[in-house]
Amino acid sequence: MNGLSQITIGGQTVGLKFGLPALRHIMEKAQQVSLFNDVRLNDTGVAHMLYGGYLNHCIMHDKIAVIPFEQFYEYVEGSEFDETVKAEILAAAKAFESSRSVAKAVKDLAEKKKVMTKETKNPSSGTKSSHSATGVSVLLPANTPDSPGENINSLSEDSI
Repeated sequence: MNGLSQITIGGQTVGLKFGLPALRHIMEKAQQVSLFNDVRLNDTGVAHMLYGGYLNHCIMHDKIAVIPFEQFYEYVEGSEFDETVKAEILAAAKAFESSRSVAKAVKDLAEKKKVMTKETKNPSSGTKSSHSATGVSVLLPANTPDSPGENINSLSEDSI
């Protein structure tokens, strides 16, 4: 898929493109701040997913990004009270997940995880243990409501 979506921030339609630059933005930020609850994006992660999509869209159209990250964060934070915003975020998350770049990255992570998973014998007990690298398996917000600080995680198609 093409990884295209749009949201409305401050009455302005904002185009999103989820390609390699968007994915790179998310992965770089994940090295600096916690963007995930387990393997799902938390609110900050969703805001960075949207912001990365915006930055990628600007690159694709050779435009300078002028909307600060703060507005994306506030947009996500306010989604708890606005069904339209929830629907836009869900559509953007689906576009993100269906992006060829993201699909390839998830597949590559899964392959890397398979290669890095080793079965070793514990010399002291004689039992076997498995060691693996962690990777992102699901990038859509979780469907677990009532978790403090995770209001985006209550999004689902049924809740819209």
